[in-house]
Parts: sequence; C-alpha cells; structure tokens
Amino acid sequence: MATRQLDLTGYELVVSSDAALIKGIRIDDGARHICYCHSPMRCLWSGYESYRHAAPPLVRFTLSALRDHLCRWDYQAAQRVDFFIANSENVKARIQRFYGRESVVIHPPVDTQRFIVDSRTPQRDGFFLTVSQLVHYKRIDLIVDAFTVCKLPLLIIGDGPERQKLERRAGKNIRFAGSLPQRHVVKAMQPCKAFVFAGEEDFGIVMAEAHACGTPVVAFAKGGALEIIEDNLTGVLFDESSVDSLLQALDRFDHASFDPELIRASAMRFTRQRFLDEFTGLLRQCIFHGAPDGAIPHAAPGWISCGGSISLATEGPSPVAQPNMPSSQP
Repeated sequence: MATRQLDLTGYELVVSSDAALIKGIRIDDGARHICYCHSPMRCLWSGYESYRHAAPPLVRFTLSALRDHLCRWDYQAAQRVDFFIANSENVKARIQRFYGRESVVIHPPVDTQRFIVDSRTPQRDGFFLTVSQLVHYKRIDLIVDAFTVCKLPLLIIGDGPERQKLERRAGKNIRFAGSLPQRHVVKAMQPCKAFVFAGEEDFGIVMAEAHACGTPVVAFAKGGALEIIEDNLTGVLFDESSVDSLLQALDRFDHASFDPELIRASAMRFTRQRFLDEFTGLLRQCIFHGAPDGAIPHAAPGWISCGGSISLATEGPSPVAQPNMPSSQP
C-alpha cells in the first residue's frame, strides 16, 4: 500500500533501487521504469527458509500465511518494470529464475579511494577479520565455531541479534568489537591476515572492499563471492557451508602466498567511476536508442523523449540467504 501511494506522476523516467517492494511503484502510462535490482525479495524467494528459521513464531506464521499472495504480487510488479539492471551475475540468474526477465549486470561501486593498501602496514601475520551484521543468514556461527577449533586470532566487527549467542560459543581467541565507523573498518582490513566470509551474498561488496585494501579473502564459494575472488590468487574459496570445509580452506590459505598489489588491482574492476560510466551509459542508450536487445521484452522501442524529468526511487539492499520458492509461484 505504501509503495503504491508514492506519487510519481509527471515523470517520464523512473529509476528504482530495489531489494523488496519498491519495484511495485505506480507510474504514468507511457512513462518507463528502470530497476536496479539487488535481489528479488529474499524473504519470499531465495532466502525464505533462512528467514523463516530465524523469525519469531508470530512473524514465521504470518510470513507462511502470506507468502503465496506476496509472491504473486511481487511477480506481477516485476512484469511492469521495463528494464532490469542486476547488481551481479548471481542476481541476474535470480531475476531470470523468479521473474522470467532478462537483465544487464552492473556491479555496485567500491570506494577505492578510501579502501586502499597501506604501505606502512607490516607483514600480514596477525589476526583474521570478519565484518558483518550478526544475523543468522550471514553464518557468523560457522566462522566462530571454526576459529574456536583452530584457535587463530579473529576480530569480528558488527552487531546484531545473534551477538550474545555467538559470544557464548566463541573461544578466547575471538574478539567482538561491535559496530565501528568506516575508518576503523579500513584500519582493520589493511593489516589483517585475511578477511573471512561464510555467507552467500547477492554481490558481497565488503569482500571487494577488503580486496581494495590488498587483503585476501577466505569465502564460501557461492553467490557473489565467485565474481569477486579468484581462488588461490586473490583468496581461498571453500565449497561446503561447514566448519570442516572452512578449516580446510584456512589450512590451504596458510600454505599460500598472496600479492597485495595484485589483489588491489582485482578490486579496481569495481570503482565508483566505472559504475557511473556504465550506469549513465546504459541510461543514455535507453533514452536515445532504446534498451539493449532482449533487455526489455515487454517494452516498445524508442520509448522516451529527451526533455522529460527523471525521478529516483530508492530502497537499500537488505540481507541475503538461499532456499526455495513456493510451488504456487506463477
């Protein structure tokens, strides 16, 4: 209801940033809607089982009761979008799977001017680092359990509802720092031995930020990590979401060597300027020449005049996870 009440009349072009419901906005007949999609709504589609598992009983019941209806609404809203941009190949596949729509990938921007290699940083022989919300689907529990076993020093930056439970199960080698300003995150990423990530992300910009600091990443080999990390070159990937698999990856990491400058160069694929060039270039193409072939299967060619106004509707990315869609999905 709130989404539909947004007044976007009078605009010829609307650009939305969506991970949930904002794609369902109503626009004028003849106007066009370009959606930068961070993921089809996770609690309904790819992450339903994980969200349901973590939810309190009342929310779990309500989500189960409304899921089929909300999936139909979300699917129909996606059909009214003229052109989808996905933030990763991973999300592009979800858009195709759940909405039956084509999309073009433009990775989100990394602040490579703030996340940098510190030439004063001593040899990386100290602690490992995780930066994340402390929620179930991020799988911080897996990281805590693995490091409690191997007893390597680990710093966890971030907060969330799982913090107390994680602190109780963590060994003395693990320190929880809570939420910290970005400048402290950068200062932790620069000297750490490696950044560790065990969740399955849409893209996973925090891993690209670690790379921009020249820091190798040990990550679960699924989702956006596969688009950021090159195994044995910029980090180490592990195949199973298990403590044993992560411990094996840490052992492989201990016997490998990594070049911070090469890792930094890999992150330069995701600069802000690259994002601006790709996004504005795509908008120009849509405005002046129509969408790329196959990108807007439902839209007519030559669909917008050059002199109209533009609206930007935004909704920030929300968490990730992965299981199944309902059988009644259209």
